Amino acid sequence: MTKSKRERKLYIDKTYEIKTFAGVKVYSTITSICDEEKRIYTGILLRDEDVKNLRNAGVPYEKDVQPAECEGTVYSFQVIREIRKTKETTRKKSGTKGDKRRIVR
Repeated sequence: MTKSKRERKLYIDKTYEIKTFAGVKVYSTITSICDEEKRIYTGILLRDEDVKNLRNAGVPYEKDVQPAECEGTVYSFQVIREIRKTKETTRKKSGTKGDKRRIVR
C-alpha cells in the first residue's frame, strides 16, 4: 500500500483547512481519533461563516447553531493544509513616516 501526498497523519488540537463533501472549504480542529489505521478523525468547526456556507450548500444545520457544536467526521484525504497560528506582532513597514529620512542639501 502506497501513501499518497494527500493522506497525512493528523494531530489532536491542531487546526486544518478541510474541503467537505458539500464542496465547501472550512476550518476544523481535530478533537479525537476514530480509526488510526483508516485515518478517520473527529473534528469541530471554528468559524461562524463556515456554518453559514455549509447551510447555503445544503447541509441541514439550524440557524442559531454554534460552530463548536458542529462535530463531524474528517478523513485525511479531505485535508487541504494545516492552519498555523501566527504571532500577532506589529511589523514595521518600510517607507512609513517613522523611518529615518534622508536629508538632501
